Amino acid sequence: RGWIPYTSAVMLLVIAQAQAGWLQHDFGHLSVFKSRSLNLLAHRFVILHLKAASSAWWNYRHYLHHAKPNIAEADPDINMPYVFMLGEDMSRTWATKQKHGKAGGVMPYNKQHQYWWVVGPPLLLPLYFHYENLRYVLGNALFGRSGMWK
Repeated sequence: RGWIPYTSAVMLLVIAQAQAGWLQHDFGHLSVFKSRSLNLLAHRFVILHLKAASSAWWNYRHYLHHAKPNIAEADPDINMPYVFMLGEDMSRTWATKQKHGKAGGVMPYNKQHQYWWVVGPPLLLPLYFHYENLRYVLGNALFGRSGMWK
């Protein structure tokens, strides 16, 4: 009883979820076992049962990330231009697009180093990733394909 056991449990669950995320990442890269099929099976188990996410969704977004790393409009790992921009060049480019009405967003990119730690981790990982995952799975289900076991 009390806040210490509760806070300890929350911290342990957060650490476990982070570790499961990196574990599924390594399985997804086929880098843990020598067997490709064993890596894929372990990846699917971890992402489906421990992370409650679609392996097809992760593969799709991760392949996009590796195809065009750090390209603002193509890399899903950094494609949050309405909230954050990485690097001075990218934020300047996006601000120029905003100025000419070719891009949205209203966040002050020159202050993002101050608001990242308040907004980023709580929104990006638990909320945004789950939103994106559900959108992918439901979108595939509506069109007659399962997003779970691809």
